[in-house]
Amino acid sequence: EAKAIVLYTSVDRNGNSLAYEMHPSLPIGNDDNTPLHYAASMAMKDLLTMFIDHGGSPNTLNGENQTSFHAACNGLIKSSVASSSSPIGSAVAEYAKQARSLLKVRDTHADSNCEADEASARLSCLKVLLSWQGPQIDGVCEKPALKAADSSGCTALHYAAAEGLSDCSELLLAHGAIVTIVD
Repeated sequence: EAKAIVLYTSVDRNGNSLAYEMHPSLPIGNDDNTPLHYAASMAMKDLLTMFIDHGGSPNTLNGENQTSFHAACNGLIKSSVASSSSPIGSAVAEYAKQARSLLKVRDTHADSNCEADEASARLSCLKVLLSWQGPQIDGVCEKPALKAADSSGCTALHYAAAEGLSDCSELLLAHGAIVTIVD
């Protein structure tokens, strides 16, 4: 995660930086995942917080109609990211490639302590996402879209329950997730 934060905040010799050129809510790959989707999927709380602070919206949908709430509840990043000829695009492609490798390593070395740490990290990320409020329009702020269903009809609550993330499920319910939405 520290490497991802350095990558996002560093400035190259031409004065370019990901923080300036890449919006956290804009897609960066073939699957339309945003930087927020990637950070949530990898349970990177500090990076996720930085993206939210830089104007990212966890309600943004990827190509499968998944929000960052979906990503935080199951680590959904599996697709490849398109590379780019720009230094920023290449850096993002490399970051996504390293992130997918990290996820594979986590999956291969899973044990009960690691699973507890993973659940705790996902819960922390979910808390960051749930604290988000969108821009105020006519006195009303956009709220987290907990009723958002992906292309299969699943909500973040479905994902959390399927992954056995009981604390995440309880937190989603406490924030208004609907238990009766059928997938």
